[in-house]
Order: sequence, then C-alpha cells, then structure tokens
Amino acid sequence: MNPDDNLDPPPRRRRRPKVQPLSAEEHEKLLFADLDVPPAEKIIRMWRLAQCLKNAGMAEMAEEKFRLLLDLVDNLEAKAQVVLALGQMAEQAKDYQLAVSFYREALSMEPAVSWTWYYIQNNLGFSLNELGRYEEGETYCRRAIATDPKFPNAHKNLGLALLGQNRLREAAACFVDATRADARDPRAKDHLSDLLDQHPTLRDEFATDLEFCKNEVNEAIHNYLKEFHAEMRKGKLNEDQ
Repeated sequence: MNPDDNLDPPPRRRRRPKVQPLSAEEHEKLLFADLDVPPAEKIIRMWRLAQCLKNAGMAEMAEEKFRLLLDLVDNLEAKAQVVLALGQMAEQAKDYQLAVSFYREALSMEPAVSWTWYYIQNNLGFSLNELGRYEEGETYCRRAIATDPKFPNAHKNLGLALLGQNRLREAAACFVDATRADARDPRAKDHLSDLLDQHPTLRDEFATDLEFCKNEVNEAIHNYLKEFHAEMRKGKLNEDQ
C-alpha cells in the first residue's frame, strides 16, 4: 500500500509539561546529591556549576565557586584554567585592570595545554587594549597567534592594538586575517569597514579585501543557518516518530 493511502489519523503529540527553571542552590544540591562522589568528579561538577553561574551573569556566586575550585585542584594546569575563568568574569564586569591581574597570575602558572595558553594571552591582550595600553596588548596578541593562528580572536585583537597605535594598514590586514581564520565571527569585518569609513583614503587600497570579508561572512552565515535548519528538521522528525 502506498503510504499516502493510509487513512489512520496521525498520533496526537503529547504536550510536554512546563519545566520551572532551577535556582542556583537547587542546581548545586542536584550536582552534589551523591555524597560519595569521588574528588575528581566533585571538581568536574564544581567547574560546571561555576561556569553555569558565570554564563547566567551570577558573578558573585560564580566567583565563590571558582575560588573553591582553586583549593580543590592540585596541578597548575587546572589552576590556570580556573584563574582564566576569573579573568573572563572580570572582563564581563568591565573591570579590565582586575582581568589583567588574573591573566598575569594564570600566565605565571605556565599552562601546557595550548588552548589555555592561547586564551590567556589573547584575553590579556584584549584587556590591555581596553585600558589603552596598545603596545603591551600587541605583544600578547602576537604571542597568542604564535600559539595557534587558526583562531580569529587574537588576529582581531591585534588589529585593534595596531589601530590604537595608528598603524592603520597593519590593522586592516589583521582584520582580514581574522575573517580568513573564521568568518563566522563578523566583528573583524565590521572593524575593517569602520576603519575604511573613518579613513577614506585607504578605501581603494582595501576595497577588494573588504569585499572578500563581506562575502566570507555572508557565506559563513548562510552555511550556519543551513546547518541549523537541518538540525531543526531532524529534531522535528525525531519528535514525530
């Protein structure tokens, strides 16, 4: 029989009960309900809780958990990642001087994992830029790029450091490099566009680069939306089955 000849009505979709969001205290109780959790698992759970609080904007509670983590972890690699998270929280609060102090503390721990090293250097460069200390910011952005040139953040932040020193052509080239590294982040393209609007004498020189960046960003957004809609359709099909 052709599937279209099936006259049985489709099954009614059950309404999912509304779930009330849990408070931070309830999250913590659930995470640590097992009193016999081993120390390593406790650290992982505490890290997840602290990150959850940080992402929810609950800075004071998140900082309390991160500082507890500093007492729980033994190796410097893990401590550096915790201090990196504290620096990110200071950034969110726009306290860039405090962020710099955290990132310098994390650097002193000399983490071996490349992504930890990269983000400490990159975020330190960004925070120094925000304080107007562009030459110092340039140094750490270049170190981050040397650690891993595939990420766009440090290319973009290096461009801002150079822009702050009025090294316009070098800054423009960095914004192009950032877009080339990952066009899903459109900020570098926007910085390049703003730079050329403010300095029209450079527009002809970088017109091709700006067009390249715009095309790369548009294609990246298109691909992202295409993948997103495919996942949505896949999820809907699974619900209907």
